[in-house]
Parts: sequence; structure tokens; C-alpha cells
Amino acid sequence: MSMNFVVTGKARDVFERLDKMEELLRAGDSIVYEGIRNPHNETETYIIRTEYLTEVINGTPARHVKVRELDPAPSRQLRDHSTDFEWGYPGSGPAQLALALIFDATGDRELSLWYHQPFKEAFVQRWGNSWQIRASEIIRWVSLKDHYDKIAE
Repeated sequence: MSMNFVVTGKARDVFERLDKMEELLRAGDSIVYEGIRNPHNETETYIIRTEYLTEVINGTPARHVKVRELDPAPSRQLRDHSTDFEWGYPGSGPAQLALALIFDATGDRELSLWYHQPFKEAFVQRWGNSWQIRASEIIRWVSLKDHYDKIAE
């Protein structure tokens, strides 16, 4: 016995968002964010974004690594909490970092603005001197939060 049904309205929106998140998850497993605080100068922090890429060249897989600092400018265009990233306390620097991480991982302005404060509270303000998180973990958290928020509406 097979059943066919059409998903409409709010349910369709939820499923479309989940499909988008699944696509991001596949790509997000290759991106890792890492925060490092200089032990000799605690105000000196670095947020590193490392992307592991595999491409096939002449039938042979080749692994590439792209490393760069996470730039606060794109997230500051969404909302300007702070000029600097910070973590480990509930303030404006951690809010900017949470916004930047979600925006970089998802590319979604609306989700980034909506969920960066809860993400800061759940993760960023709790991190110690150094931390590491995968883009796929951020995407998964945002996806679940968004899914349950839509169900609750």
C-alpha cells in the first residue's frame, strides 16, 4: 500500500529548509572553525577557518587545505555588535562571533540573525581559551532549532 500526499503551506516551508540544510551539511563537514587565545596576551584572539577540499586530478584524489582568519566584516553588515570576536562570556564580542559562524556556515542572513543569540548562549559564551567546531555541527544545530521552532508555531 503506497500513500501519496502533497505538502503545502508551513510544512512545505519546513521541508524546503530541511532540504537546504541537508545540502549544506554535506559541504559543511569539510570546514572547521577554531578559536585560539594567546596565552601571553588574553586580548589577542584568532578565529581560524580551515576548509579541507578533495579534488580528483587525472584519476588521483588530491587533498587541499585552505586556511584563513574568519573576517568579521560580512557579519557586521548584518548586525554590528562588536568590531572584534570574543568568546567565553555573554557579551557583544561573542554575539558577533556567533553571528559570523552561523552566517559563514549557512550563508543564510535570516537564520543567522534569528539564531545567533541562542547559539551564543548555548555555545560561544561557554567556550574556554581554545575551541573547535565544524560547520556541519553549526548547520545541524541551526537546522534542529529552526525545525522545532517551526513546529511550535
